[in-house]
Amino acid sequence: MADAKKAQNYDTMTAEAKATFDAGQKANADARKKFYDELKVIAKYDTAACDDNCKALFEKKILDFGKTEYEACKASAKSVACKEAKQIYKDTVTARSSGDKNYYSGMTEAERTAFDTAQQEKEKALESSIAAAFVKSSRPAAGTDKIGAICGPTSYDGEVPIAGLVASLFDDGAKCANELHCCGVATRSTGGNVSAKLVMCNTREVGAKYTVPNSDITYDFACQMATKLASTVGSKVSDDKNGEKAALKSKVAMTPVVLTEVDKKHANLQTTQLHDLFHSPDNSTSTFRTCFYVTKVEPGNVQDMCKSYNKGSKKASSAKGAKGGDMIYQVQFLVKDVSTQFNNNVYRVLLYTHEGLGANFFSQKATNLWSDSKAAAKVKESVENLTKFNSWVDCVVERRNGYYFIKDTKMVF
Repeated sequence: MADAKKAQNYDTMTAEAKATFDAGQKANADARKKFYDELKVIAKYDTAACDDNCKALFEKKILDFGKTEYEACKASAKSVACKEAKQIYKDTVTARSSGDKNYYSGMTEAERTAFDTAQQEKEKALESSIAAAFVKSSRPAAGTDKIGAICGPTSYDGEVPIAGLVASLFDDGAKCANELHCCGVATRSTGGNVSAKLVMCNTREVGAKYTVPNSDITYDFACQMATKLASTVGSKVSDDKNGEKAALKSKVAMTPVVLTEVDKKHANLQTTQLHDLFHSPDNSTSTFRTCFYVTKVEPGNVQDMCKSYNKGSKKASSAKGAKGGDMIYQVQFLVKDVSTQFNNNVYRVLLYTHEGLGANFFSQKATNLWSDSKAAAKVKESVENLTKFNSWVDCVVERRNGYYFIKDTKMVF
């Protein structure tokens, strides 16, 4: 009561507001008493078998439940642990009273301890099933243009099966009513003891989320097409680039576009995800093939992407006003892929061409971009394509001193 009054600023309320508050609190107290009376009947509280020790134990457990419910609701009023606390506890009291021995009047302390341990697991399972049912009932129906709408194969019924996704089946039902949405997989990140992954429509933004209405349950989302691209791009062979060109010209690319191609000598090189590349690399080689999307290009000023390089001193300096010296690219790509998009790490892949690595990555050869406006415009267009949604870079990188440098790769758009 005291916490409720403090939360509602009871002392500053008008007399009318206080009366309304008091009436609400009385209604809550009446409902709580009614609930407790129901539990007494279930527990056989008023029977001859329930002596003073039995009654004292029942009252203690009621107090323990009240504290647990209070803490759960204080933490999150929208959680299943709060909203369904009474139903879950009622099931527990029923289980305590329906066995061969009544928990309150017939069990020893050791027997009650064993019962409590087993019941905790049952409560978690019940909470999980309630949460799963709530999530399912709260989802927008398939065919609607809302975030969270069911998509994918009808046999999935909006959830990833235990056996995992079957890509060929997924293709048949991967459309969303909203053209700005994509069909993908959502994995629970917070709230609710729910294990099932959801198949749904959501925005195409990197790091998109889904919050179940009227709950504290949230999911991390990734477009399924992006996941498929990362795993299959190494084997993609197509000479028809009309679709990709159209996608790049559109405001929102509806299909993924691979902007690059690697040298033929690396055609059979297996693709390594960024998480493995940066966190657990294969130390038996220094050359890798990877696929990622670019979140940012540094430096942000296009003119500064080319530097003047002195081979004698092996130092690079600004090309602005430079006379003589070799022109090189010094560019850093901040990148992500499916394996890393939900963590907070920043991954850098370098395009440093002073030793020839990656010299042909951009169609525009390295030049003084401060003095050559046409060349600067071409590089700017390439950067815009690199950072456009649904644009992917398939490239070969070489590890040197812990850094990854692009090589044997060129942009084809």
